[in-house]
Amino acid sequence: MTIRAAPPPRLIRLFPARFIARATGANVRTAERWRSGQSPQARFRDRIGELQAILDLLGGGMADGAKRGWLEAPNAALGWQRPIERLADGDFDSVRAAAESYVVGDYV
Repeated sequence: MTIRAAPPPRLIRLFPARFIARATGANVRTAERWRSGQSPQARFRDRIGELQAILDLLGGGMADGAKRGWLEAPNAALGWQRPIERLADGDFDSVRAAAESYVVGDYV
């Protein structure tokens, strides 16, 4: 029996399951279950919250596709690693710092 909780967070509905899985370190089937309403386990809720914090930091004026592009592109501030992969590895602080730099216009 599946327990249904509140509707999934907007970011889980907005982005493809493959993207959510990649950002959180979950597998794609797990992310698909979240999209259908199953509640994530605590360790994934934390990762989802971190992803949401980065999306919020990038700002409401940036299109969702551009935010996804920023997360998937190699980033100089992260040693040319992709922010999405660093999030999946649990390195929220470095990704947050890179996003803050991007927002203020310091691209390197």
